[in-house]
Amino acid sequence: MPKPRKLWSRLAKATQQRKLGFYRKQGLSDAQIRSRYNSGSLGPQSAARGHAATPERPSRAAKHPERYQKYIAKRREKGKHIGGGPVSRRDLAYGNVWSKLHNYAKYGDRAVRKRIYEMMTDAEVGWTINASEDMLVGRAAANYGMRLFGDYRQSPWWYHRD
Repeated sequence: MPKPRKLWSRLAKATQQRKLGFYRKQGLSDAQIRSRYNSGSLGPQSAARGHAATPERPSRAAKHPERYQKYIAKRREKGKHIGGGPVSRRDLAYGNVWSKLHNYAKYGDRAVRKRIYEMMTDAEVGWTINASEDMLVGRAAANYGMRLFGDYRQSPWWYHRD
């Protein structure tokens, strides 16, 4: 387990009290909580912050729909939106492309959004939702060959900046 960013003694008093309250309910003593927190063996702290099954920011739900399925479903039932809008199949496709390719040097977010939300057919969106990084890069590379010879329809998987 990774060590915590701060030692127990460096946490704010309110944070210490919140964590003590949460872990006391699990049958741990105050000394055990402090010791395990400092050693990093207390486990993920998101549950202690009240976010075991929910994202800390609603916008994160759209980027990780597989992790927050119940949260997204509950928000939809209440008519609420996630990350500025409802999560659609195109949002899921965008989230997949972003999570796999956003760190590429030539990645252009505006270009990717344009292709996913304006160019892709529903079938292409369905493929993109579950595509791996290699599959996405492969589709873009196939498009590059077409671009060289001037015979192409701009690929919906072309992730480079325009």
